[in-house]
Amino acid sequence: MPHYENEPLIDTNALTGDWRESLFRDGYVIVKGVLPQEKAKSYQDRMFEWLETFPYGFKTSDTSTWTKEHLPEHMK
Repeated sequence: MPHYENEPLIDTNALTGDWRESLFRDGYVIVKGVLPQEKAKSYQDRMFEWLETFPYGFKTSDTSTWTKEHLPEHMK
């Protein structure tokens, strides 16, 4: 079920000439200089702590658990 009735369609093949091309192609984008390095590290640490709360065996200190089997699936 969609989050709302008329979800807008986005042409992910359209050339935009900006960060959206990377987002559509790779599924993420890096925008440099948006956050101070310390703040970004804080967010990263909180993300790892959050991922360890799921019952799938993800451990920040063990990169062998950084796999699909150890991470929650997105509902979409």
